Amino acid sequence: MFTPVFEFGTVPDCFTYGILVPLLKKLTSESSVPKSYKLIVISTTFSKIWGIHILEKCGHYELDDSQFGFVLCRGTNIAIYITRDVILYCVKQGSPICPCFLAGEGAFAAILQSILFDKCIDILPNVSWLLLYFWYENLITQIRWNNVLSNRIRVERGTRQESLSSPFLFNIYYHDIMVELTNTIGGIGIDTISYRISCYVDDVLLTCFTVTSLERLINVADRYISSHGMRFNSKKTYCIIYLINYFSLLKPWMVFRRHYVSTVIKYNVLRG
Repeated sequence: MFTPVFEFGTVPDCFTYGILVPLLKKLTSESSVPKSYKLIVISTTFSKIWGIHILEKCGHYELDDSQFGFVLCRGTNIAIYITRDVILYCVKQGSPICPCFLAGEGAFAAILQSILFDKCIDILPNVSWLLLYFWYENLITQIRWNNVLSNRIRVERGTRQESLSSPFLFNIYYHDIMVELTNTIGGIGIDTISYRISCYVDDVLLTCFTVTSLERLINVADRYISSHGMRFNSKKTYCIIYLINYFSLLKPWMVFRRHYVSTVIKYNVLRG
């Protein structure tokens, strides 16, 4: 099965085909609302094996230390502990601190495949990159509803659902946002270590000493994901401003300047 794939660079239909099954997230969810469903793709064993191959070929790539999602020996607990310790350190030193939690929206399903190909071209061996390209360029799905299949639909965005390679490919896709934020002036530095950004998949935590620096980092993050076909959910985004001076009040600013979001993030001001 795999010899022709590597020899001729062709991907058979069994690699690219999947059946999409909508399932209610909760039994109490409203069945007439599309957002009440999670989408599960049933793919072939060959497709899953191919995902393992892509994952192995990407295994040498070193992800940024700020990414805690789908990374070996990291996770939410470590990210939470580091954030807590940094905040407690700043409070103990008598310093104001401004963290902002940016909630990503769409994640795996939102990424643009053309950008993913560009980011993987220097990471995957030539043959594996070509096969990833032909694999994703020919992804086909059918929706199954009440045991009836829809017409075939071309999948034009997102990583392959139910593939072991998808989380790592997403981390590669999202990697440069951490690089850009790390290179942006602002944020918190303790000794020689920067703590301005932490990521869990597409959710981003920014931490700064000043509101000006925080706004600068938010704008950089917003521009990056907007250029990559994604967005932050303003309803799930929060800024917390810790102020030492009781009389210091901050006026809210427009966190997202683009037309699709007009919500002003409200601050919870914690007075020391």
